[in-house]
Amino acid sequence: MDVMRKPRVIKKKVTKDLPPPEVNETDPIPMEAFAGKKPKFGELVKRNLDSINSVTLKERTENFINETSFTAIARIVKANTIVKKILWLILVLAMMSWLGIQCYWLFDKYFSYPVEVKIELKSASVLAFPSVTVCNRNPLKKSKLRDSVFSGLTEKFDLKTDDTLYKGAMDRLQDQPPGPSGPDPHTNSSNLTALVQEHGFSMWDGLKNESVAAAFYKTSSSEINAGVAYASRALLEDDDVIEEFGHQKADMITSCVFAGYQCAPENFTYLHNSKYGNCYTFNSIKDPNPPLYTYYAGPLMGMTLEFNIQQDEYISALAPDAGIRVSIHERGTYPFPEDDGFTIAPGMATSVALKRVYISRLEPQHGNCSKNPTNVDEYMKRYGFSYHRRTCLKSCYQQKLIDYCNCACSNFIVPKNVTNICNYDDESIRVCTMKSVKSWDTCEERCPSTCQENKYETMVTASAWPSEAYNDYLESRMKITTSEFMSGGQKSKMDNNLVKLEIFFGEMMYESIESQKAYESQNLISDVGGQLGLWLGLSAITVGEIFEFAMSVFRLCTAKFFTKRHRTADSTPIQAFKNDVS
Repeated sequence: MDVMRKPRVIKKKVTKDLPPPEVNETDPIPMEAFAGKKPKFGELVKRNLDSINSVTLKERTENFINETSFTAIARIVKANTIVKKILWLILVLAMMSWLGIQCYWLFDKYFSYPVEVKIELKSASVLAFPSVTVCNRNPLKKSKLRDSVFSGLTEKFDLKTDDTLYKGAMDRLQDQPPGPSGPDPHTNSSNLTALVQEHGFSMWDGLKNESVAAAFYKTSSSEINAGVAYASRALLEDDDVIEEFGHQKADMITSCVFAGYQCAPENFTYLHNSKYGNCYTFNSIKDPNPPLYTYYAGPLMGMTLEFNIQQDEYISALAPDAGIRVSIHERGTYPFPEDDGFTIAPGMATSVALKRVYISRLEPQHGNCSKNPTNVDEYMKRYGFSYHRRTCLKSCYQQKLIDYCNCACSNFIVPKNVTNICNYDDESIRVCTMKSVKSWDTCEERCPSTCQENKYETMVTASAWPSEAYNDYLESRMKITTSEFMSGGQKSKMDNNLVKLEIFFGEMMYESIESQKAYESQNLISDVGGQLGLWLGLSAITVGEIFEFAMSVFRLCTAKFFTKRHRTADSTPIQAFKNDVS
């Protein structure tokens, strides 16, 4: 029996419809052929180069001109006539030329490092009181001269009148012809007196004689010679030895008051000065007491001093005028009363109103100050004061003189290892000194100013002192102060010897003088940007656009170079694959 067989059913595998394979327009080989493989680096480079090469340089340039904010270029390119193109080109070139000039001026201004000074008055609740240095105008006491190290200078201290011009003028006067009825001028002194009355007399007439004039101009001042002799001899001794022969602070200072409270000579520290001898500083950095401050303006909160200058101890050649030399300076700095001090006279009460001046300077390139000067001058070594440009300069001047002339000037501090003091009576020393002065310019570079400095301006007024009403009280007080005034009838002596000094701040404000940069980098950038926008309509965005266009041109050039280099190597395996498939 035939068995009926069921027909065999063949099941078809149903697959979902797949999208048509992607075909690269430049390469007909389907990308799925490489689906199981990762693209190689060379293939990636090829694709990137092809995408870059797809846009030509002309197209890139046209796109840049159409899209850029640099409208000057667009005006030239899009002009519809040759004349307009030429006119726009000339105008743009002219604007660019003027822009170049303006930018040159701006950069020249910037690199000249200009500085502006800001002056401002500022109030202060407290002000640091300065150091006050006082010196008797007479450096050496007459009673100490004979037994002192200066005993050999007695002849130098003896002033002599120079009659060179007088004799020359009188000789010239005697050569005058007598009047019609006048006597012979050579007969007697009464006739000479008559001749003087007739023709007049002036010692300067002696300069009309050439020999007299030559002798006169070579004659040095006896007062200057005496001062130089004192300073030169004092330099050979220690300062402590010299102090003994000058006016002592206990004898010179008769009263001291600060801010309403008593002070004493012990609050003053000793310092020798080449011109004035013994000087004493109040509120010195060497004083173990803390620095002093002022909280209120006016004399009541300032300093009041009274002095006895002891005129009977004066040496005429060293002290032609009488009084106290006063120097007010920043605490910690070396005083120079001979340079910036002032003299107060006996019989007067002198009031000094102070104003603090704060100075702020700039460092290079805009200035020449130094925040931390490294120079250590002779004043700093010997006395321990802080750096100051003046002490540095004087030390430098002294060293130049020592190097040129092998001697030191008595007006400046002398190093310990130098004992030869310049004798200016010697013509060769004077000539050598003038040569050394010409080299002092180098000291200006070696000694910069400090970047912050305090100075004190003074306003000095004076009045007669003591008044008649105050005189009796002052006389009674002086009798118990020193033995010099214990005897009665000392009115004239007090008038000739007593000096009063008041030092105070005129107001609780100070003047700030601050150097500032007048033209900084942000000013330069702003001005250059303004010029670019004014003359060419450029901005920071335009600069970015130009940079982007330049980079695209660079990429296009490099792409063409690499395309030529890798074309053969990249096409060989692809062509072989095509042959296998076919």
